[in-house]
Amino acid sequence: MTHALPCCSKRPRGSLAGRTTRRKVFETAVATGVGAFMLSFTNCRRQEASFERAAGVADRGSWPQWRGPASDGRVSRLPARLSSLRVRWRAPLAGEGPAGITAADGRVAVADHGEGRDIYRLVDLVSGRECWRCERDNHLDLDYGSAPRAAPLLAGDSLFVLGAGGDLPCLRLADGEPRWRRNLLTDFGKAELPTWGYCSSPLLVDGKLVVNPGAVGASLVALTPSDGSLSWAAEGAAANYASLIGGRFGETLQVIGYDQKGLCGWACDSGRLLWRVETGLGKGYVVPTPVSWENHLIVAHERGTELYAFEHGGSIVAKPLASTRQLAPSLGTPTVAGRWLLGHDRRGVVAVSLEDRLASCWREPRNERRKGMAHWVAQDDGERALLFCQSG
Repeated sequence: MTHALPCCSKRPRGSLAGRTTRRKVFETAVATGVGAFMLSFTNCRRQEASFERAAGVADRGSWPQWRGPASDGRVSRLPARLSSLRVRWRAPLAGEGPAGITAADGRVAVADHGEGRDIYRLVDLVSGRECWRCERDNHLDLDYGSAPRAAPLLAGDSLFVLGAGGDLPCLRLADGEPRWRRNLLTDFGKAELPTWGYCSSPLLVDGKLVVNPGAVGASLVALTPSDGSLSWAAEGAAANYASLIGGRFGETLQVIGYDQKGLCGWACDSGRLLWRVETGLGKGYVVPTPVSWENHLIVAHERGTELYAFEHGGSIVAKPLASTRQLAPSLGTPTVAGRWLLGHDRRGVVAVSLEDRLASCWREPRNERRKGMAHWVAQDDGERALLFCQSG
């Protein structure tokens, strides 16, 4: 349904959506979701993410990787009303599928798990017909199940997938046959499996495939997409859970994300550690993905949200420009919608102002229908926002 927004002096521009968990069917809305609602926006300005060209995966009409082509949770168009959509097909899965689905060129990639095997499928978007499947052994016994957590990455004629145990195969898009295989836990030095498995989705940036083994001397690695050979290995700490982003910050192309000790930036060309901000977040548990906004960086976690600036040369300014505790998500990534940042935490849906030092604009009253994890997707022109809710 479409909802009018509470009055606020600054009006935003976007709409948001995301991935869901523990779903046994998926539909051609090109996002798994057990529930969703719409927000409409007006009087908004268009703004392109600064790192869209760096990703190099696909255009705005597709969803080829975690959080879309620019890793920003935005799409070119959303439906005016959810009631105008109809289910065109349904397809069963073997079990739980917590990884986000991805889509490009009329095909949908989805990962699930059943009977000790990870299952990766490519499905025709129009008909729902399964084009192929690839099954990989995975007998892990993890909390929240052993299915892949990372969203598949569709790029060119390849599909890159990552299992919870670190299995990283590159599959041919034509038939699902492996081109090459690496393992984050064993191939790059001494590494320890994260408590809930590897969760950070593979990232394609500057022609390199970047993943985070969390190994000694190889916290991050960049691989050649065609053959899986090592381009560089970066210093850092053990792997965290949040996905990485790539982009130009402070006029320097870099990969930004978390290791177990803090928030970091690594040079895309060499893997050199450019900067680090110690987070002091418990045992280093961070799930929400960092967000780019007008050459600034937004990070959100269970203690709040911060806005950072960068110096010429790519170093981050250690003291945030603004911070707030009004948005403190433990799981879901917030999304930029015009001059607002929309998010969801344990207290419900919230909007904070990007023009007014992250001041709280409004918060939806607690709604039991929107409990648990939730993700936003924003429309580019700022007309609408879409929220997917785990609770339905």
